[in-house]
Amino acid sequence: MIILDPFMKYPLGYSIDTAESSTLIRAAMKNGIDHVFEQTGEYIAPYQVQSDHYALKDLGPFYANIARMHTPARVGNAKSKVIEPYFKHLNKRYCQLLHNWTGFGLKSRRENQPNMELKNKIKKQFPDRQGVIRQIEEIIQAEREAKGDKYFAALLNAEKRLMDRRDYLRALGVPREKTVKASGKGLQISIDNTLYIYDTLDLGFRRHLTLDWQVTIDPANLKSILVEDEDGRVSFVLEEKYTQPMAIADQTPEDREQLKALRHANEKLTENVLEAGIERRGLIAEHFSQHDSLGEFQQKLMLTQGGQQKDPLQLAKGKMLPRDREKKKIAEHTKTLKENEQDIEDATWWEEQEKSLISRVDISKYL
Repeated sequence: MIILDPFMKYPLGYSIDTAESSTLIRAAMKNGIDHVFEQTGEYIAPYQVQSDHYALKDLGPFYANIARMHTPARVGNAKSKVIEPYFKHLNKRYCQLLHNWTGFGLKSRRENQPNMELKNKIKKQFPDRQGVIRQIEEIIQAEREAKGDKYFAALLNAEKRLMDRRDYLRALGVPREKTVKASGKGLQISIDNTLYIYDTLDLGFRRHLTLDWQVTIDPANLKSILVEDEDGRVSFVLEEKYTQPMAIADQTPEDREQLKALRHANEKLTENVLEAGIERRGLIAEHFSQHDSLGEFQQKLMLTQGGQQKDPLQLAKGKMLPRDREKKKIAEHTKTLKENEQDIEDATWWEEQEKSLISRVDISKYL
């Protein structure tokens, strides 16, 4: 699978497998954007993507997310597909020079097919699967080296549609099945039996620690990940937690820059906490100023039910208040006493009935 830029017929991306699939196409697109990033340091998204009609139901949203415009080639219009002439170019320029070349196609003319008798004689020299993959990679590399300088010089001077890391991961990353909660340490996930810890200096992330995060990763670059809430409305790009050396003498300029950024973020966090405290105190002061005729005792009663400051917390946790538990015990005890009194009353009634019968009947007459 090749992602081709019609300008200079440059092979931006490619992926290799035995059959076409949606996964293969996504991998080729990702390889192309990664290749441009390696050359320019920027994630550059295409303005337009042209494709055939393969798996459009699955790949249509993917193309729409990558490019501003997606134009499927018209069915039966081979001239609209620039990729077919490019494959012919690769066949003539590279493939037919290889011992294991099998021709231009099953329906091509005989003179365009290799000598099969000769092929049978040298078939033991044919490469295995990994050898064929290396041949394809060498062909793509040769094409990129031949055209790369002119292509990227033109690209850098052209109007570009840039993607940030968030857009890149959202379009090309791999979502993980399970959601994850963050903690004070950051967000911890296990990838291939290795524990990774991610965090961000964005203070907004700390305001959403209660959320369950959907994590999207780039298996080829685990330095950063994308986390989103269930609706995708809240999202952050988290960086792998930076590990500082223990000794100051071992610090590099990058270590010092990271430490400086962390200290600045902590100072900003402290300022935010203080500002929030001042704001809350202002609201409380405004409330009491509106009820200045009340005494301290009445004010406290007005703020908490029954004067018990822990009652709202207990109710929020779904727990029964201590006085309600005591009332329940008293009610249960009273119920037990009433039941016992009823049992005694019933036993007394039967005893009186038995005595009455004995007094009215002369048992000796029946002996």
